[in-house]
Amino acid sequence: LDRGGRIRVCALTAAAALSLALGGLAWQQTKVWHDSETLWQQALKVQEDHPVAHGNLGVALSQQGRLDEAVSHLRRSVELNPFDAMSRNNLGCTLARLGRLDQAAGQFREALRLRPAHAEARLNLEKALLGLRARPPVDTRP
Repeated sequence: LDRGGRIRVCALTAAAALSLALGGLAWQQTKVWHDSETLWQQALKVQEDHPVAHGNLGVALSQQGRLDEAVSHLRRSVELNPFDAMSRNNLGCTLARLGRLDQAAGQFREALRLRPAHAEARLNLEKALLGLRARPPVDTRP
């Protein structure tokens, strides 16, 4: 082979080796990131106070019905980024599923204060308020 041919062979060999190495790394990552929960748990191991990771882990846990765990992560997301209307809406949805409609309504109201055009938060607030109105009054007499 002439000099140009040897350079091409070396470049192709290097590209093939790099592709194999990157493929191996990607395959290893699929063990960690096989679902949303493990993906966001891994992200929190890397950066424990990441609001998006806490929020997305909270949503994943809520979808699995693990509502108390979800609330913990969603609250942390809101603490870390109090100006994120979507996180407040997600927290409100999970609180509503737990029957904590007063707290849920508060989160929906705050989401709407932050983003008045947030249609999902507006609908969720209306549902929470309807649910509160439908509850029987509490008898506080002795």
